[in-house]
Amino acid sequence: MSKFFTQIVLFVLTAAFLFSCSSPNHEISGTEATGDASGTETAAIEKTTGGVTTPTEYVTETETQTKTETEAATLYDETCLSPVITDCKNTRPDKIVITGKCEPDAVIKITFNKETISAYPDHGYFVSSIALGNTKSATISIIATAEGKNDSKPVTKNIGYRSGCYVYNDDWHIFVSDFNYRGFLKYTINDLKGETKLNDSQLELLKEKTAYKTEYLKSDGRNAELIILLAPNPSSVYSDELKKQIKISETTKRDQVLEALAETDAVVIDLYDVFYKSRDGEFTPYLRTDSHWSEYGAYLALTELTKYISQKFPAAAPHSFEEYGFKLIEKDGGDIAYYLETDETKMREFAPFAFPTFEMPVKIKKYKGNCVSPDFDVLTGKLEYNTCRDELPSAYVIRDSYGCALTDLLAERFDKTYYQTMWQYQFDTSVIKSMNPDYVIYVLTERNLDVLLK
Repeated sequence: MSKFFTQIVLFVLTAAFLFSCSSPNHEISGTEATGDASGTETAAIEKTTGGVTTPTEYVTETETQTKTETEAATLYDETCLSPVITDCKNTRPDKIVITGKCEPDAVIKITFNKETISAYPDHGYFVSSIALGNTKSATISIIATAEGKNDSKPVTKNIGYRSGCYVYNDDWHIFVSDFNYRGFLKYTINDLKGETKLNDSQLELLKEKTAYKTEYLKSDGRNAELIILLAPNPSSVYSDELKKQIKISETTKRDQVLEALAETDAVVIDLYDVFYKSRDGEFTPYLRTDSHWSEYGAYLALTELTKYISQKFPAAAPHSFEEYGFKLIEKDGGDIAYYLETDETKMREFAPFAFPTFEMPVKIKKYKGNCVSPDFDVLTGKLEYNTCRDELPSAYVIRDSYGCALTDLLAERFDKTYYQTMWQYQFDTSVIKSMNPDYVIYVLTERNLDVLLK
């Protein structure tokens, strides 16, 4: 019996050994499973070289997840280039403005205190602002993102509170929009907030002054008209970009003035609707790094003006858009860059400029060097032009700095043009008596409407 039992045990042990050796799925790789000091399980990652399987490295469960997440984020063949910060400075003790460059099709994401701000560049140039709040110092992270590309590697920058730092205080302070690379003068923001509205006595004075001017232009055998060519502030046309920063008033000074002038005989050409329709086009009515309208904006204004004038003077009908030959040209930044105290050669923009296919009788240097800003040394003083075309009307022009881009374009549609010294807004009857113009034209932006009370 004992012998028989011993044989049975030997048979079972032999069968078990043979079964384990013949298992096709089992390989011995040196270590099958181990545990680290934290109890996290690790597994051998094997590679096959020349038909021989050998262990190469050990990866913890946490590392495996990280690797998987990285692989999931790398979805495309192309990766965005990291953005380049061209300037980063405090414009207020607790406010920082950042300018930079990136790929043309990218969107910039700036992470600060666990919040992310998106900045939308124009032709690869971007600007953004950060309010520190109660934070004294922090590190921001900036990446570029684009459809069909992996996010760029982050760029980091240390920022902090700077006591006593005020870049161009008061009216010339700049409000920055993260949308479409744009800045706005503070005192145009005040208009938008309704802080510059006229009182009842001022509105009555406006109507009285306007009535006097229109009556004078019809007296003593004269038959001239008073035209007010009104450009809205850039902040009014792009007010939606500022709603997060300010409370916008339901009525503004511009609304008041338009309503008051409607009770007079002045011809008012309000450009708001025209500018709003073109604000997001290839050619925009305003410059991005300067507080003035672009040459395309001046063209839109002139088109509306000459549509009206050509009713009496058909030869003054507007040229077609195609005849102006607009092109986008890369230029150094304008007064917005200046008021931010940043380098205009780094805060650049692609601005629309006219290259007319028709003869321009007036040739004048309108811009400062390679900059988008008007050349005030050339354009500020009194200017007179005679194109010797009797079929066209004459004009006496009273202007603010928005008249700069119009200088040669407007004169081309008139026979004689007299530009009063810029920012001198008096209604000069001596000029009217000597010139006897067909039109007295105010070229004004919304921020300067108060001058109509003079």
